[in-house]
Amino acid sequence: MLVVLAGVPSVLGLLDRWTPYLELATLFRLQYAVLLGAGTLAALALRTYRLAVGALLLVVLNVAVIAHVPRAPAAASAGAPRLRFLVANVEYGNHHFDRLVRLVREVDPDVIALTELTPAWVRGLDAALKDYPDRRLAPEEGAYGAGLYSKVPVRESRIERFPAHGSPSVVATVAIGKRPLAVVVTHVHTPFAGDRRTRQLHALAGELRRLGEPAAVCGDFNAVPWSQPIYDLAEDADLRSIYGRFGLAATWPADSSRLFRVPLDNCLVSERVAVAERRVGRDIGSDHLPLIVDLALEQR
Repeated sequence: MLVVLAGVPSVLGLLDRWTPYLELATLFRLQYAVLLGAGTLAALALRTYRLAVGALLLVVLNVAVIAHVPRAPAAASAGAPRLRFLVANVEYGNHHFDRLVRLVREVDPDVIALTELTPAWVRGLDAALKDYPDRRLAPEEGAYGAGLYSKVPVRESRIERFPAHGSPSVVATVAIGKRPLAVVVTHVHTPFAGDRRTRQLHALAGELRRLGEPAAVCGDFNAVPWSQPIYDLAEDADLRSIYGRFGLAATWPADSSRLFRVPLDNCLVSERVAVAERRVGRDIGSDHLPLIVDLALEQR
């Protein structure tokens, strides 16, 4: 029964290229692999060898899909200027503004990228983030507002919608040392949005191609790094995932055991952007845990 319960969604998840609804089946592949590994051992103990072989093949399937993620970025060289990003889905119904403020004071990010930013969150953070004077905010009631707060100078910034009339994203240019980095803060629609989500990802890929290198798109992707739509986005825009292969940092759901979390929050970066550090922050009252990423630029 264990092999069936984990094996059926393992196979159905392979169809996420054709229907976004089956992306839900691919979310927990790491957990499937662990359960199927346990099933393999149990089948061997019971001498049901055919079942053991089937379970083992399903383990291999899940591991192979997890490994099918956008390429990993380079590691930052020692001494290279770095920029620390705090990426957080604050959850529009969450009003624990103080928790995010405490985390900001603890980790001291250079740039704060927020999704599900509402007018209430803007008011709640206004005075507390006075050290972040450069801001580009697009708050909305509901789940699709976005905003960027920066303590380093923002050379230019604007609000874009992917596609036109879609939910807002922030597009800005900040500096790492003396070199520019284009940054996009976005919240990708859930698989249930269907064609709306597909059009959003296509428009986002087009914008990232126009921005060129170096660039980073950060936020809540509502998908794991190995899902086909995220892989396609990375391929279309020639991006790499900060996770790399098996470098998971599970951010959702925040209130569950770490064993049951998956990496929905991510940064995809262009070839010349390197990752110095990546970790998950503590609970801020949202259903997502925040992501803390130190980025650097490779030498030309």
